Amino acid sequence: MGQKENNHYSPIVANKAWCDETNHFLAYERNIHVGGVSSARKGKAQWGRVKNLYPKAVEEALDRELETKIGEIFGRLLTLGSLDAGQRRLWAQFLRSQFVRTPSFIRYEEFAREALSLSDRPACDRVGCEHCLDLHMVTGRDWMLLVAHEDDYFVRTDNPVYTTGFLEDPDSVLYYPLGPKVCFVACSMPQNWEPLAGAAVERAVPAYALDKGGALVLNFHFCRSSDRTLIIHPAHQGQISEAMFTEILGLYPQPPFDLHHLGMGDKEALMESLRRLMCEADGRNYSSFDASEMGPRYFPRRDDQ
Repeated sequence: MGQKENNHYSPIVANKAWCDETNHFLAYERNIHVGGVSSARKGKAQWGRVKNLYPKAVEEALDRELETKIGEIFGRLLTLGSLDAGQRRLWAQFLRSQFVRTPSFIRYEEFAREALSLSDRPACDRVGCEHCLDLHMVTGRDWMLLVAHEDDYFVRTDNPVYTTGFLEDPDSVLYYPLGPKVCFVACSMPQNWEPLAGAAVERAVPAYALDKGGALVLNFHFCRSSDRTLIIHPAHQGQISEAMFTEILGLYPQPPFDLHHLGMGDKEALMESLRRLMCEADGRNYSSFDASEMGPRYFPRRDDQ
């Protein structure tokens, strides 16, 4: 099957919020051959792309089914608007697609496929569909927005969806920075959570202001969970960014939780299986995954305040 020269695993519609008035942002990237991290100004279409990451048909389906439709939802979330049931499903589909179309996820997936001699491919490869049952694991969660303190900001990495655990685990949290000042969160849920109960309801997505330094704690984990690169708004370049991004960029890439599900066995054993897979695929000795600073994170309720 023919392929495009470049696949934008991070779509332009999602990158542009980090651009300045000249449509450029600042990209940090680790050199996998000689080591070290360098930074450079790049245009909104010059980052988040890799040659021949997936087939041309997948790239075209992503553009047709998701990226031409998702701009309005970005706008509604950034202006604290409500989303109807269809928009919630589309946003969930977009998040699920963003998680499984990154270079690191595909690297781990292909390593596992080769190890298990698998040849079949999913029908909705990288795109998903509005009828996929796993969308309920996102739409059925409480959603909120975190707003960075005026002195802080959020980064965007090449693993833009930071997930603390398996999608079907109520304790898991999904983070997705929408721009330098706003981060989307699909929250942890109670242990008796029923994903279908709140999946088809129109809801506002409330926003909560973080204290000074709160966004930087999240950025530490976002940066660490990247594969090789991240972007920031040029106005946010400074000593903190230079120190953090050069030291911890890509130290522990986002685990590919979608390669397992909790129905396959004990959660700790499945986590260990993913850790071993990552170690073998990358030739590195990763420790056990620890996202305790990132979750569980529950939706603030009146009786909690």
